[in-house]
Amino acid sequence: MTEIRTKPGRRADLLAAARAVLAEKGLEAATVSEIVARAGVAQGTFYLYFPSKMALIPALQEASSSVILAIEYD
Repeated sequence: MTEIRTKPGRRADLLAAARAVLAEKGLEAATVSEIVARAGVAQGTFYLYFPSKMALIPALQEASSSVILAIEYD
């Protein structure tokens, strides 16, 4: 079995790019191609982290909640 190695922070880069593209274009108009271009990664890399564009939504929510909780409890 082949182990997939990922660069630390790449998932965060994809989430940040997705947040920006979604804010500009909305969910329906945003594409994975635009997100990966903004993140500076290959399109296949996106699918190492997320099975689909729709899978970004709970991941973005989780990331936002983590930030809010970190600020709240500092």
